Amino acid sequence: MEEPLEFFCCVITKADVRSNNRLVPVISQRKFESLINSGKQYREIFQIIRNREYYKPLHKDIKYKDCVFRYAGYTFHVPAMVIPDELNRVKC
Repeated sequence: MEEPLEFFCCVITKADVRSNNRLVPVISQRKFESLINSGKQYREIFQIIRNREYYKPLHKDIKYKDCVFRYAGYTFHVPAMVIPDELNRVKC
């Protein structure tokens, strides 16, 4: 019996960007290319991306700060990862 065909999608970015979107993984082009060139099977690469196992571990004391930006009449809330010692010095 053949295995069912799985469809997979992700966003590939030029920059190293993290996302907490649970539906669509975001991966940098550099990391994506390194996974493709790693010799792993595509199914294994897709599982790595789907499970977000490609992220480097975060500093254990990382905190999130909500940065607010206004541009062209729109307001954007962007979560920034900040080490606690830098929390008050980060200007958002």
